[in-house]
This record gives sequence, C-alpha cells and structure tokens, in this order.
Amino acid sequence: MPTDQPLGTVHWTDLKRGDEWVDDDARPSCYTCDRKFTPFRRRHHCRMCGEVVCAACTGFVNMVPAGGPPRSIRICTGCILKNRARYATDRPEHHRSAATSVPRPLAAMAISAPGKRSQRHRGPKASQATMLMQSDRPRVSDASSDLGTSGDVAWDDGDGMLHISASSISISSAIASLPPPPVPTNEAARLAALHKFQILDTPPERAYQAISDLLAKGYNCPYAGVSFVDADRIWYKAVTGIHVDALPRAVSFCSHAIMSLQPTVILDATTDVRVQNNPLVTSETHIQFYAAAPIVADGQHVIGTVFVFDTKPHKAMIAEAYLTSMATMVRKQLEARINQAPRVIVSAPPPTALVAPPAPTALVAPPAWRGQDATPHEMHSMLATLLDRTKDVQAQLASQRATQP
Repeated sequence: MPTDQPLGTVHWTDLKRGDEWVDDDARPSCYTCDRKFTPFRRRHHCRMCGEVVCAACTGFVNMVPAGGPPRSIRICTGCILKNRARYATDRPEHHRSAATSVPRPLAAMAISAPGKRSQRHRGPKASQATMLMQSDRPRVSDASSDLGTSGDVAWDDGDGMLHISASSISISSAIASLPPPPVPTNEAARLAALHKFQILDTPPERAYQAISDLLAKGYNCPYAGVSFVDADRIWYKAVTGIHVDALPRAVSFCSHAIMSLQPTVILDATTDVRVQNNPLVTSETHIQFYAAAPIVADGQHVIGTVFVFDTKPHKAMIAEAYLTSMATMVRKQLEARINQAPRVIVSAPPPTALVAPPAPTALVAPPAWRGQDATPHEMHSMLATLLDRTKDVQAQLASQRATQP
C-alpha cells in the first residue's frame, strides 16, 4: 500500500544497517505477499526489518535522524503496523460480528483480543459439538431451548443467538444415516502432518481470528472460520459470526474440502450431491453457499481449511486466489509456531579439571511464543496486504451484483 503521504514516524535507531539487510538473492518473491519478483515488480528493502518486499507491500514514514530535519523512508507494511500497534487498543469488541465491519486501523484488529467463545451448552467434545450462530438476517427464533423434549436442531433461548447442536435428536439421526465422510488416500500421513503442529484444542489466537474476520468481510458472508480436520472431527481454531468448537467429520463440509489441493466451491448446497442431504442443509440452519481453500502442509497434506458460508446461494465465486492467500497465511502461522518452539541446551562438563568445575549450566532459549499473546511479524505484514485485497474482492462483488438482473 505505497503512498506519498507518510504513515507515521520512526526513529533512526529503529532502522537496520545496510549490511543487516536480507540479500536480494535470498528472496525470489516478496516476503509479504509471496508474489514473484519480475522486471515490473521490483525489489525493495524495508529499512526497519531489512526484508525484501515489493512496492505494493510498502509504505512511507517519516524518519527522525540524529540531526537535521525528518525525511521520508520506505518500510514494509508489517513494520508500519508494528509501529502503529503501540496505539492500538485490545478490546474484544474490535472483532467482527455478523453485523459489524472489520475495525480500523488494521493494527487494532491484528492485535485485538481473540473472540470469546461461549461456554453455554458445551458438553464433552466427543459427544457434544455445539454451534451458535449470530446474524443480522432473519433466523428461526421460536424453537424450544429444551433439546431433551423437542429435539430441535435450532433454537433461541433469548440471548439473540441461534443455537445449533450436533447432539440434537434430529441431527444425530441424520448423521447416522449419512454415508461415511470421504478420506484422503494419504490419511495417516495427513494426520501426522497435522499433529506435528500441536494446534488442536489450543486457545483462540488473535492472528487466526483476524484471518476469519477478513474472510467474512471480503466475501460479504455472515460466517467464516479456520478449521483443522482431525481423525473423527473438524476442530475450529477461529470463527466469525458463529460459535463452534467441533463437528463430526460426517456432517462438516470441510471433510469434502480436504480432498483437493484446490479451493472447493459449492454455490448451492441444495443441488450438490455431496452435501444436499446434510442436516446443515436440510435443517433450520439451511446452509446453501460454501467456499473453502485447503491449508496444505509439506506441499501435499491438507490438514484444514479456511472457509466462508452463507444461508443463501451465490451465483458465482470470485477471487479464489484471496481464499488461497488466507490459507497460505495460516500455514505460515503454523510454521512460525514450530520454528519458535522452546529449545533447551545443556552444556557438557569440561573433559578434564584440576579443580572441581562448576555445576553444568542449562542454557534456555528465549521465551517461547505464547500463542494468543503474540502475533508474528509476517502475519502483520500479510494482513495489511490482504486488507487491500479485501477491498478489491468487495468491489468485485459489488460490480457483480450491479450486473445481475
């Protein structure tokens, strides 16, 4: 997002020396957006972190030198956000609900507190997969809240949220009648790739929540999320507009999305043979549109998805690359989790000693990344870039609606 207007102020002591910059040859593509450099997409060095980025992923700030007037320098969008972050608040209400927009500036969203998950109606994860939905659209509102007597799939207990339970009588019976979910041929290796990241059942984290929020905003859908596909369940790391901890693989659309390395798009679920008999389609939930991009580990194992869905069909799917970019962000976030795992090195005692040596000293690596308390630098950079892409996707959607009869 380059601009001629400075986006902030930095001090000269915050800058990297030229000999600390990343070598051009080490980056065949932009560190932020992953687009390859070409004669028309030139390399630029961020003066703060030294990374190699394209012009679209940079902005200008005022640099205060040791002496003399401030001057304008180019830094990457990630460093711009880090510079702004000190002014950002950390309020949960900054997260997008179905009736609100993504907060601005982006820094406020990127470091805001993770979306809170309701503890109500939650049972053991293996038998009680509870989903709550919230939207500004009309929903079923008169269903009983007593599952034990009504067996309703959806109900409203007066809190303004639609509650949908996989353990309700009607959904449970529907699941029993569904065919087994599709299973990739590399399922064992896929599960091993998933489990190495140790992401399942971890607390909410702001970076994943920001991705979910941007997905919902970009595609103008009330619901979005980041999911990981375990052996017998779909576990949701982040969600927008809904509350869900997990769903059985047999009922979740994500079971179909992991069968391909390409995005999965269902424009009208009522006519798609894969899901038309799914209780999430035939019940009061009435999901009709679904789009997901696979989260691919090791170049071949689909371990989860980023997705959006809607309760009305869509006539076309645009900007699939936007979905894929979000999935790439999740993969890089997972890789950062592995790379920042704590390591302990114990020094060996000296081979010989004339006097008693001191006790061996444990050298502990710097404090490990604490997940929900930190967002990696790269995530800030990519979120800034994708916020611009979100606007492009929204513009395409508006244009598409304008041309429809």
